[in-house]
Amino acid sequence: MRHFNRTIFVFLVYFQAIIVSLFHRFLLGYLLVMSVASTAQETKYKYQFTLGHDNDITLIGSPTDWHYTYGIHLNFNWLPKQNSFTGSLFKNKEFVMFRSGLHVEAYTPDYSTKKQHVNIRQPFAGWGYVDFESTYTFENSFLKLGLELGILGPAVQAGEIQNFIHQYISGDKLVTQWEDQIPNKLGINLRATYARNIFTKDWFNIYAKAAASGGTVFAYIEPSLNLRLGLFDKLSRTNSQGNVLLSSMRKELYFEGSLSPRLSFYNATLQEEDANGDILVAEDLIESFYLNASLGLFYTINRYSFGINWNYSDGKIEGNRPHRYMMLRGSIRFN
Repeated sequence: MRHFNRTIFVFLVYFQAIIVSLFHRFLLGYLLVMSVASTAQETKYKYQFTLGHDNDITLIGSPTDWHYTYGIHLNFNWLPKQNSFTGSLFKNKEFVMFRSGLHVEAYTPDYSTKKQHVNIRQPFAGWGYVDFESTYTFENSFLKLGLELGILGPAVQAGEIQNFIHQYISGDKLVTQWEDQIPNKLGINLRATYARNIFTKDWFNIYAKAAASGGTVFAYIEPSLNLRLGLFDKLSRTNSQGNVLLSSMRKELYFEGSLSPRLSFYNATLQEEDANGDILVAEDLIESFYLNASLGLFYTINRYSFGINWNYSDGKIEGNRPHRYMMLRGSIRFN
């Protein structure tokens, strides 16, 4: 078991390092030099791999890790060859797509309160999970239904990964007190997302989306209003929503912004006891309603897709400063 854990740890560390390096060196330059002309074609791929990394280290002027510290994501999408039970749902759908993924997410208190002016320190938490998701697309909308199953606790090795990156890659100081993180707990969440087009005119699009999660780690409802500006495919086949495997366009290049209030019913990374049996964030200091926003640039060329998305949250704990981080994604489609 120790050898297995070490193997997983090394894999995740190098996985994160590779993602950061590739995106930082090549993504923006690649987007700038490529042509933005579009040629529609009926290209159909069956499979897609996606690598993703979330981190506030990617932001200028964000000196520390806190709240949602980082995320590592590996996803595989595919089109089913024949109808299954889930694939047979919704008779009027256009396409069915499945996705499974492996994810590691880390949540920490601020480790440099002098810089961030954080008043309330949350517990350390590592959330590692596998998930399965079905996507059903329609003429002007799509529906995603998903299941997350994993562990919240030290078995995820989120602290070891963070400190390895700090010591050997980013040069940041090591984060102590991971030994006090929330102890191992089984986690399960059910998710649903529905999005529908509101208005489209040439290079301009507005659509609405609603996401919900219920389970032992996260429970929330989050509606959003989204705007796209540029060259894009229809909502049910576009890059930013993870539907690019279904796209018939050879190229996409567009900006997308969103504004989304979240009503949170439960957040285990804030509300669970740490290893010492302490509740660090008092119930009356947890913000059950707060505002999220994002602004991103998304690009697809032939079988390759990229995305960079800036995220903002005005606070999950009363009195703490807003949090922001960057999401980086890259994918390849194939047969």
